[in-house]
Amino acid sequence: MLARVLAMELGDWTQRQIRSELMSRARIKPDDLHLLQLAQQDLHSKSIAARLQIASTTVDCRLNRLCHRLGVANRRSAIRLAEIYGLI
Repeated sequence: MLARVLAMELGDWTQRQIRSELMSRARIKPDDLHLLQLAQQDLHSKSIAARLQIASTTVDCRLNRLCHRLGVANRRSAIRLAEIYGLI
C-alpha cells in the first residue's frame, strides 16, 4: 500500500515538473492558456476574437506563435499537447 502511494506521488510530482518545464521553455502565459481553452472549444478565430475583443488576425498570429514555441505544426496539435500535459 505504501509503495502504491509513493508511486502515485512520484508520478504526480513528475507530471508537475514536466508541465512546469514546458511552460517555462515555451514561455506560456495565462493569456496563451486562455486562448488554447477557447480554441479547444472548436471556436474559429472570428469567434475567439469576438470574445477577446481583438482582431481575428491577432488570434491567428498569437496561435501561430504559440505553435512555434511549442514546436507543433498547428493549433490542433497545440491543444492536444496542452491537454496531455494538463495545461488546459
